[in-house]
Amino acid sequence: MSLEQCSATSQANSSSTSGVLNVVIVTWNSSREIERCLDSLIRQVPAERVVVVDNASSDGTTDLVARRFPDVHLIVNPENLGFAAACNQGISHTGSGPVMLLNPDSEVKEGAVARLVRTLEDDSRVGAVGPLLLDASNRPRESCFRAPTLRRELWRLLLLDAVVPVSRYSLGRTPPSTPRSVDVIEGACLLLSRRALGDVGPLDEGFFVYNEEFDFCTRLRAAGYRVLFEPRAQVMHLQGASTSQMRTEMFVELYRGRVRYFAKHGGRLKAALYQVLLLKLALARLLLLPVALLSTGDRRARLFGVVGRYLRLAVTLPFPIRVDLAAQEPGRARSSHTSR
Repeated sequence: MSLEQCSATSQANSSSTSGVLNVVIVTWNSSREIERCLDSLIRQVPAERVVVVDNASSDGTTDLVARRFPDVHLIVNPENLGFAAACNQGISHTGSGPVMLLNPDSEVKEGAVARLVRTLEDDSRVGAVGPLLLDASNRPRESCFRAPTLRRELWRLLLLDAVVPVSRYSLGRTPPSTPRSVDVIEGACLLLSRRALGDVGPLDEGFFVYNEEFDFCTRLRAAGYRVLFEPRAQVMHLQGASTSQMRTEMFVELYRGRVRYFAKHGGRLKAALYQVLLLKLALARLLLLPVALLSTGDRRARLFGVVGRYLRLAVTLPFPIRVDLAAQEPGRARSSHTSR
């Protein structure tokens, strides 16, 4: 069924993706966000095309979804499988057609789904499409990135992107009005071609949380697919609404995954050099401790938080450098959460 035929068939859905698009949402203690997310989504996508995979929530997320959205396909895991593993689990329960990976702390703006699907279907070389992400005040925020290199990571870690964007794309005051090719789409909302999924394989479950979109988009481009940023589609994303619950642990997990990325796509030497870079910068951040001690109020708390995260990173390094296939097997659980 074509996009136009879908639209003509169902006027009730503002998106023209009925019977085509599948959506996978991975939750972990997301009861405060998931209702708003699903309300915005099922106005555009039939509920029976939505799969929610819950990674052992303890806050009533699954009860809320089952009660408010009975037509949504709900999968409840007894333990935390990780974000990538849960996404793969959800994808395995979808029908034919493209798959959208969506974070539960997102609100899909009207018409965004149809626009993303249309952009994907306009060119068979496109493997993934992502929208313009907005913050809670409807201001554009980071939606796409450049592929990591040692130089770009050094620039980012020195906070120099605020001066001259190197590791990310600059949206400027006015985002572009047409799709553009990018290296990586932010994983909060990522529409994937079914054909591309078949060609490059599932998400790498060795990335427990974070960096899986960097890896997947890099694999897509290596296979000859294009990765597109579609600014005409808009999704509000409350960045870090879930990860703030375990900020330090997730901070360390971010860099554990980034080391894995360098090992996969740059080799063990680059991964080792990246860890040396991380250690040096982590130790430099510890120099903020005297400043934190002399500060008061929110600034004091913020600086202590920064020092604590970099201290944990410093004592945790080095991470094992491995890209073994066993790490991608389903069912690998950890104690941390998996919706970002």
